[in-house]
Amino acid sequence: MFGRMIQAAAMVVAIATPALGLDWTTKMFETTSHDFGTVARGERAEFEFVLKNLYVEDVHNHSK
Repeated sequence: MFGRMIQAAAMVVAIATPALGLDWTTKMFETTSHDFGTVARGERAEFEFVLKNLYVEDVHNHSK
């Protein structure tokens, strides 16, 4: 679970970095960041980033 959260956060950082020239990817997400506020140790912190593929090409997860 924690790994998925880290993976999602890393994906958002990569997508939101304009230096990489990936502005087209930010259009696919309703939101590209989320503030969890203060989370107690051991508590679950989850957030679902909604993705909508606006393009003809398939979306692949290459973070594995």
